[in-house]
Amino acid sequence: MVSKTTSDNGRLSRICVKRVRNARRKRLEIRRMRPKCQSEAVVSENDAIPAKKTENFPPPPYGTVSVIGRRREMEDAVRAEQGFWGGSGGESYDFYGVYDRHGGARVAEVCRERLHKVLAEEIEIKNFCAGGGWERAMKICFAKVDEEVVSGGWCRMKNGAVNTVGSTAVVAVVGGDVVAVANCGDSRAVICRDGVAIPLSNDHKLRA
Repeated sequence: MVSKTTSDNGRLSRICVKRVRNARRKRLEIRRMRPKCQSEAVVSENDAIPAKKTENFPPPPYGTVSVIGRRREMEDAVRAEQGFWGGSGGESYDFYGVYDRHGGARVAEVCRERLHKVLAEEIEIKNFCAGGGWERAMKICFAKVDEEVVSGGWCRMKNGAVNTVGSTAVVAVVGGDVVAVANCGDSRAVICRDGVAIPLSNDHKLRA
C-alpha cells in the first residue's frame, strides 16, 4: 500500500515537471515569434492608407431624457420648439416644456401640443414681450390651456364622471438675454453655474 502511494506520487511529479517544461518551451517560442511579426507589420510610405478626414460637427442645441420608471407606459411629455416665436427686432426665441402627467397621459399630451402655440398667439396679439410682460403672458397662456382641457372633456371619463387626471408643467423661453420660466405643480427648472444647480422655479402646490 505504501509502495503504491509512493509510485503514484513519483508519477504525478514527473507529469508536473513535464507540463512546466512544455509551458516554458511555448513561452520561448512566442518570444521568438514577436520580432518576426513586428517586422512583417511594417508598411512602407507608398503602401500606407491615408487617414480619413473627419468633420467637426457642432453639438446639438438641446437634449431630452425620459425615464419610464416602474410604469408600464411612458405618460410624461416633452416639447422643444426652436424659434417658436420671433420678435420685431429679429430676435428668435426657443420654447422648452416638460409635462408630468397625473392619472393618465391625456392632459400631458394636450399641453405638449397646445401650450407653446397658445403662448405664441398671446405674445403676438398682446405684444407682451415689448413691455417685458413675460409673467403676464405665461399666466394667461396657462389659464387658457387649462380651460381648453376642462371644456374639451379631457378630465372626464367615458361615462361622464370627473376623473382625477391632470399634469404639471414647467416651461422655459430662451432667446437673446431672456430666460423666462413658468411652472404649474412640482416640476422644476434649474440652471447650471460652475457645476452647481441653481433653481429657477418654485414648487406650486395646492392649499386646502
